Amino acid sequence: DRCFVHDGSMFTDRALWTAANLQELYTRFNENPLTDKRHFLEKLSSQMQGAPAAVIQLAAECYWFLLLFPSKAKVLPQTKVAKIKEVWAWSGEPGPNNPLLQEDSPSLDGVGSPGTAYMTGLPFELGFLISVLRQWKGLPAAERDRLLTENVPWAFTAWLDQMDEAATRPTRNALLYFLFPDQIERIISSKRKRQIYGAFENKLPEDQRISAKQASLG
Repeated sequence: DRCFVHDGSMFTDRALWTAANLQELYTRFNENPLTDKRHFLEKLSSQMQGAPAAVIQLAAECYWFLLLFPSKAKVLPQTKVAKIKEVWAWSGEPGPNNPLLQEDSPSLDGVGSPGTAYMTGLPFELGFLISVLRQWKGLPAAERDRLLTENVPWAFTAWLDQMDEAATRPTRNALLYFLFPDQIERIISSKRKRQIYGAFENKLPEDQRISAKQASLG
């Protein structure tokens, strides 16, 4: 509600998730890929050099979102906090004193195992998330409201699946789960979705069966 529906911030009372900030972040990150062998955050730091403080803080909040799904068995809460605050500090301000960034916050416990490919591919997941948010904020408010309330969650899912790489990015599944936890299962792996569907397919009526591709995107 604060960020996806409106243009606010998870950690402050500022307006960070704006169309203008997302466009600037898209230009600096998506349109300026760095392919050298430096660590993800080292390269992100270079890409954020000279960016407005609000854009850097938006990058930190997007990074926070990417770390929401991994359980603390995969990424310790203190590691999540340290990395998010590291990015935030590039803006020239210390990490905000927000309950969501306390190491004992339940939100840092995560909800599942995202798999090795997700963790090693965080630059690609961040790029996908930024691209989705940029296009989302470019929609009229009435259309965004329709996609979030009509035929839940399938209207939004159909819109999301028009994005490049939607079929291959685990962040697609994470975003759907966090937006629609009552309808979308807590699974980030499309492969696991296909396996579950395959195990129960023969219990469904013929007219309710779907393709393997649909199963992985459901």
